[in-house]
Amino acid sequence: MCSYRCNVVGRSVFRLADFMEIADLLQTQNLQPLEKACSALMDDLAEDCHHVEPLLHPLGFIYAPLARWGHATLRLHLWPPLAQRRRLTADEVSPMHDHTWDLISYVAFGSLDNIEVSVVEVAEPSSADFRVFNISGEGPVDRVTRTDALARIEHERKTRHVARSIYTQPAEVVHRTEAGPEPTVTLVLALRTGRQVERALGALDLPSYTSRRQAFPQTAFGEALRAVLAGHRS
Repeated sequence: MCSYRCNVVGRSVFRLADFMEIADLLQTQNLQPLEKACSALMDDLAEDCHHVEPLLHPLGFIYAPLARWGHATLRLHLWPPLAQRRRLTADEVSPMHDHTWDLISYVAFGSLDNIEVSVVEVAEPSSADFRVFNISGEGPVDRVTRTDALARIEHERKTRHVARSIYTQPAEVVHRTEAGPEPTVTLVLALRTGRQVERALGALDLPSYTSRRQAFPQTAFGEALRAVLAGHRS
């Protein structure tokens, strides 16, 4: 694996092969070399050595795509301190959703709860907790489409994940993620499945809508990462 240092023109020496090697470490859950590689990667990102185009995700974290190949995407998620996080509004779907990806996440800093939600479809609004919405994306634009399907929550299963741990989230499983109040950083490998449309649960009377993920300045992303690293290395 490369030395993870900036070269003389201020660009990262990370290559696609290095990101693919990190992906292999995630898939095999090889924690010791993964921790070392993730630490070096975050140092690189914190110093703006590797060009990224972060976006502010509707669920409150900063999403930084790192590399894409074949059916895989590697990305970094950063939840800022609780008081600084964006929150969903009454005009948006709830945080409960599923994915078209199988996800493998390494928690580098902080902690989070991953809550898997068991839902059943019901016929009558009087028996429903939520309406099902389809989400399809084109770049930073999400189209959230109301469907006729209604759902009721049967039960939830919560698991806590702390720093230096790995967890998986299969595609098509409805869930929500609640990061702790402190800054939380995860390195995520997303593996594409055959599904094209994601689902989310929203209010029964919520109409369809379109949202755009806002660009997050790379300099501010680097500052946020530096603050996280300084807080854990001081």
